[in-house]
Amino acid sequence: MGSCNGLVLLFHNLFAWDVSIQNPFTKSFYKIPYKDYEWPEPRSVNYLLEKIVYGFGYDSLSDDVKVVRNVQFLTDVEKAFYSSVDVYSLKMKSWKKVESFPYYVLYEMAEGVFIGGALHWL
Repeated sequence: MGSCNGLVLLFHNLFAWDVSIQNPFTKSFYKIPYKDYEWPEPRSVNYLLEKIVYGFGYDSLSDDVKVVRNVQFLTDVEKAFYSSVDVYSLKMKSWKKVESFPYYVLYEMAEGVFIGGALHWL
């Protein structure tokens, strides 16, 4: 799914609920705890869960490995989209909600790629 500084981010089922960071050289792993995602408001609009994409990288400012989860929803009528974005800090061992990602990720398996100190999506 992604790699950074010798670590690999993997998900273990089709719906990406079971995510871990693994070190293939030491054979150690750390399971990322599951966190519910937030459905968009207003709930009167019928939103469909479209996809969940991840990014993984090293934050040199905080000396921390972080996982970004972007959950994307579509409305069934207008085909508008909404995203719910959370960041997991390996150092703090916690999730934090961040500002929504304002762009739609085009491809089903378009996970973020960590290049030049930043995450990139197609």
